[in-house]
Amino acid sequence: MSEPLVSVVMAVHNNERYLEVALNSILEQSWQNLELILIDDASTDRSASILRDYACSDSRIRLLVNDQNHGLTWSLNRGLDEVQGELVARMDGDDIALPERLAKQVEAFRSNPKLVLCGTATINIDEKGKKHTLGEWPSNPKVLRWYSIFRPAVAHPSAMFRVRFGNQIMRYNENLRTAQDYDLWSRLLQHGDGLVLNIPLLLYRHHASRISCTLRIEQSESAANICQKNLYREFPDFFIRKNNMHAKSVANLIHNSMASLPQDATAALTTLLALESEYLTTIDQYDEESRRAIQRLTTRWVAQTLLGKSPLKMSERIRLLTQLRSRLGALSEESFHFGMRRLRARL
Repeated sequence: MSEPLVSVVMAVHNNERYLEVALNSILEQSWQNLELILIDDASTDRSASILRDYACSDSRIRLLVNDQNHGLTWSLNRGLDEVQGELVARMDGDDIALPERLAKQVEAFRSNPKLVLCGTATINIDEKGKKHTLGEWPSNPKVLRWYSIFRPAVAHPSAMFRVRFGNQIMRYNENLRTAQDYDLWSRLLQHGDGLVLNIPLLLYRHHASRISCTLRIEQSESAANICQKNLYREFPDFFIRKNNMHAKSVANLIHNSMASLPQDATAALTTLLALESEYLTTIDQYDEESRRAIQRLTTRWVAQTLLGKSPLKMSERIRLLTQLRSRLGALSEESFHFGMRRLRARL
């Protein structure tokens, strides 16, 4: 078989309930020039035997077996070390890739030589496969750039990315058990463009055993640390010029990290809005669509934190929300978009 263009990397640990559907969704893609690298991370259920059976039945599959459970980050790096393709696509053992996913992403890379990372919209499903909401990321490059400073630029299992830049091979940070995708995307985007295809090409399964549920606090703290680094890298002049030391507070506010303290909240909100204003100076003043989308994102993040679980007292939350009164229109618009995402996912 000729060298594949796309290497799909899937690390598996005890995914027997969903694994065959996930595997079939990749092997039945309309784009067939691929290899599927499977890493069995010492599964103790039927996953190991399912992976062996599939590896014996399809020559495009390469199966790697860990001698012990090393976790997702280590396992993904083992897979990345083995890829032959120019492009790497991620996939999890409990999600479902829609048939045109890889073809649409390859087309995007062929259309833009500067593209280094491409994700897709998703349809969020539960354990039984019931559709709940449409997961959307900004498709506008200017909005995505703002978003990617604060959040992972694409959904991890929807990602396709370049892994080689000269002699450098991009790998996940093995010091991170969570938010490893956010860290990798942040470093990747220093090499080129990001893109999210605004059509859902992945059924993204949410259930109680996902890392986002089992390691929620650790994930929030790791994401806040990455966000803080991104802020210093993207706005170095701002933090020097303003003598502003509140990047950590901003990151904690966005990610609702338990490290966020009430006395930092006002400074964090003020700094976040100042950073937004700084970023908007890079956007054409006549590009009203981009400007409104950026403001809507910022408002959503603050509102989610202040209205959700937080160490802030209720009086402090109300006071901060009052500062956002000029953005009630943006908040109302975001609520409308959320309702539409729920409706579109179920059509």
